[in-house]
Amino acid sequence: MKILRVPGIATFLIASTLGTAAPAAVLRVANGESDQRIRVFDGDTASSASAGGDDIGIQVGSVTADIAGHRVFFIGNAGAAQALYELRYATTQTAMPQALPGALRITHLEWDASTTPRLVGVAIDTVTDNARLVTVSGTTVADLGMPAADCCVFRAGVSAFRAADDSLYLVGRRDTDVVDQIFRFGLTPPALVEAAAVPADLSILELAIDASGQLIGLAYSATADVTKAFTTNAALTIDMLGSGLEDCCFANAGMVALDAAAHRLHVLGPGIAGVRPNPSWAWSFDLDAGTIDGGFLARSGAGLFVDATPIVPDSVLLADGFE
Repeated sequence: MKILRVPGIATFLIASTLGTAAPAAVLRVANGESDQRIRVFDGDTASSASAGGDDIGIQVGSVTADIAGHRVFFIGNAGAAQALYELRYATTQTAMPQALPGALRITHLEWDASTTPRLVGVAIDTVTDNARLVTVSGTTVADLGMPAADCCVFRAGVSAFRAADDSLYLVGRRDTDVVDQIFRFGLTPPALVEAAAVPADLSILELAIDASGQLIGLAYSATADVTKAFTTNAALTIDMLGSGLEDCCFANAGMVALDAAAHRLHVLGPGIAGVRPNPSWAWSFDLDAGTIDGGFLARSGAGLFVDATPIVPDSVLLADGFE
């Protein structure tokens, strides 16, 4: 199984005061510095709930959160086997690995908050090496097949799911494609609904679904040498927002959090021109004006998500130098 080992890291927080006064926090899934257990961090505060230890890795792009249930899911390992972890970050529980079938290696994972809660995503058939659409309920992985010919190599960590119409969005290429495509797969029943070519100048780094159900994201422009937020229309045509920001920014795979109330995207990634040193920095994209706030010191993690109910007092939210 291809996994990302997450180094021990310090805290990261962007409070909602970047774009709104609503009490929301960007939470981070990461290894704790003291014991290397995977926890959810809100400011300097780590969740009591944890998973694994220094022997666990997280599949790139597999972190996804059920905000209403205050739990985060990710694909990791249990020894040499693939496993699903469910970390209930508002509790003191230890997340135990749930063994998954070895025939399908899960690469993309999204939470489906509809009336039948489940996880959806993509897996690779370990025998044929072909991509498959899947759903995960408990430890049962349902293979939905791949309803597209010669499909696909998908960009790691780039996916979004819209529960309203069971649409899974991915970026990748079929064997016959010469540029990246945005794909929309309907999962009930499985079908390739749309495929739209991405302009050759752009490299899509992140996707998300906003509160209205619109597909949005971040894309790097090779011509402008900046990353910008974008929106799409019904035909998946990309409309770039704003003029970008000097040195901004590459996005670490799967490291995007949508604050729906503030209409902002938060992301972790290094600068482009090397003006700011590694490790990664925190960037915040205004999805209305296209403006970008950057330069907030951060370090690596395995996933970001926004919880509208912070798990620490408000007094902690601005205690980390981000005010």
